[in-house]
Amino acid sequence: MWSSVAQAHNNFEVDATIGARVFGSGPAHFREGDTEGDEGKVYARPALAYGGILGYRVERNGLVFLSFSRQVAPLHLDVNDQSDVVTGKLAMENYQFGGNAERTWGRWVPYFGVSVGAARWVSLGGGGSRVFFAAVFDGGVKFDLHENVHLRLLGRLPFTFTHGDLYCVSRGRCVALEHFSPWVQVEAQFGVGASF
Repeated sequence: MWSSVAQAHNNFEVDATIGARVFGSGPAHFREGDTEGDEGKVYARPALAYGGILGYRVERNGLVFLSFSRQVAPLHLDVNDQSDVVTGKLAMENYQFGGNAERTWGRWVPYFGVSVGAARWVSLGGGGSRVFFAAVFDGGVKFDLHENVHLRLLGRLPFTFTHGDLYCVSRGRCVALEHFSPWVQVEAQFGVGASF
C-alpha cells in the first residue's frame, strides 16, 4: 500500500500555514523591581498561530526544512486559586531547522519530522525580548492537488526551555518562571504549499 517514493518529488517546497497553539504552563512568581512577590502558576490561553515552511529534498522521501511560527498569546498568573491575578500578552516566535521523512499513498503524503532552533519571546507589556532553545516534533499529511501544489495539515509539539521573566505588565513589574523547565505546547495548522 505504501510507496517508497513521495509523489511530491520536486526539490523545493514552500508553505504558508495558519491555525492555533494551545497549552503552556509552569510555576511562576510576580516580581516588582528586585522584590519577588506572590507565587502561583502561569498559563497561556489558546491563540492564533501562523507561519511558513521552506523545504529542500535531500533524498527521494526526505527533506530538510526551515520553519517559522508565531503566536501572540494572553497569559495569566493564578495565585492561591485566584485566576487572572496578573495578566499580560506574549509574542512567541519559533525559528527552526530540521528534517522530515515522508511516504506516499496515492495523493496522500504522511510525514514525521524533528527540528531544533530558537524561540524568541517578546513581552508586549514593556519587558523586552528573550531567546531560548527550542525543539519541535511535528507530523502531518500533505494532499497533492497537482504535482506542484499541495494542501498540508500539520501538528506540532514545541518544547521551549525557558527560565526567568516571561512577560511584564509594565516596566519592572513582571511574571517570572520559578525553574528552568520546558514550556510544552500543542500546535495544529492548515497550510497551502507549492513545490518546484
